[in-house]
Amino acid sequence: MKTTTKQMLIAAIAATTFVWASGCWKSDGQERLDELYPPDGDEDAEELDIAEVELEEFEAESLAGRWALHVYQQGTISPLASPWDIAINDLFIADIDAAQETMTLTFCNQIANIDSGGGSGNALGQSKTPELLQNAIAESPLEIGLPGDGTLPKQTDLVWTWGLHDMDDPANTPLPEAAGDSLVWDQDEDTNPGVTLEILNPEGHRYMVRRAVWTWQAAEIDDDWSFARGDVTFRVDEKALGADNALLETVAPITANAEGNFYQMIRVGGEADAGDYDCARLREEWLGLFPQQEN
Repeated sequence: MKTTTKQMLIAAIAATTFVWASGCWKSDGQERLDELYPPDGDEDAEELDIAEVELEEFEAESLAGRWALHVYQQGTISPLASPWDIAINDLFIADIDAAQETMTLTFCNQIANIDSGGGSGNALGQSKTPELLQNAIAESPLEIGLPGDGTLPKQTDLVWTWGLHDMDDPANTPLPEAAGDSLVWDQDEDTNPGVTLEILNPEGHRYMVRRAVWTWQAAEIDDDWSFARGDVTFRVDEKALGADNALLETVAPITANAEGNFYQMIRVGGEADAGDYDCARLREEWLGLFPQQEN
């Protein structure tokens, strides 16, 4: 399978949604950005081979066991005058208990791809989720209640927060405006408020909080219990609480697309034995494991 390097931009979602806090703009904002941070060339022309992943086959008669889970979300952001397309990929290891009553989601990584439409291949706003943050979020897994009858719920409402705690209404409480707010949690324990994302261009670190509100619809499950897929609607709220680069102190809002968002699950462990498939392997193999990135 082929993919372009643009499709492989590794970025945490908040780090890709930036606006410039100062500077004198030309009529073409992208032209001004290219002057400040010259692009490396047309990366769209470069194609990479993504190897298909071969998994061990597991015989199963239920949902129980270990799964790799991918949540795909499409929308737009407007760091400049016109909106840019953005695709957010959240990766989890999902463990379903023998009674098929609970699915536990352990976070592995978040990858966001931005398409500015310019074809310049510039990586403005590109970032990565540091290992410290990956591990910190993984220590607070999400749990989903299941019917226990071999199906997934008809509808699942989830609220997933980064750098926040003690919220009376996690889905709707306004995000804190200041680093000293009691709702802010130094989740990655690096002494900075909220969580810290590393920004690659312009270089720096943003200290922020984030909330994703998801509604997952019932999934279609293959007869051999090896694959499942269902639709998703989502909302993302973010707030910057500081940065070590003034250009990163503001985030642009994300507008979700009404369609084309989904979650998909691939079995990577047996019913009785979860096996050794883990986040490290999922982070390395996800493009080959989930080759279909669009609905």
